[in-house]
Amino acid sequence: MPNYTIHHNKYAEDFREPIKTLFNKHNEEFEPNLEAYEDSMDEVVDSFTDGAELIYAKSNNNIIGILIITTDGYRESISEYCPCVYIRIALVDSIHRRNNVGKMMIKKCIKQYNNRSRLCLRTKSNNTQMQKFCENIGFIKEGENWDKGCKRLYYCYQINKN
Repeated sequence: MPNYTIHHNKYAEDFREPIKTLFNKHNEEFEPNLEAYEDSMDEVVDSFTDGAELIYAKSNNNIIGILIITTDGYRESISEYCPCVYIRIALVDSIHRRNNVGKMMIKKCIKQYNNRSRLCLRTKSNNTQMQKFCENIGFIKEGENWDKGCKRLYYCYQINKN
């Protein structure tokens, strides 16, 4: 298995190019694809990274996984748990999946924000692989809504039990 290192940076916009590379490589995995939200991939990257922090995984000096995070996240569907640490997007390069990279990044995120109450994210209702991943780590489904014609499920993880 490759060697992975997990890092945190307060300014996701500092990593625009490697994020854009991952987005371009995996754009078709998203429904609707990422460019449905903006006019160009540059605008998509800006919309995700603006005011956000980043947890990222590296292998052989390349960024191969990302969690783009806001620390004051608010979503109507899970408003009772907000503000929360909200994962705007989670993505691991397909050739590095099933190597615990996502789990390592989530653990780093939990450790980084251990003074916060909740870590939340959303996924498509038909993305059973992500749902199982969340549930195996201890996330609980807390809400749902429709966005751009897709049903989305919200999962929350209680970080600080106090």
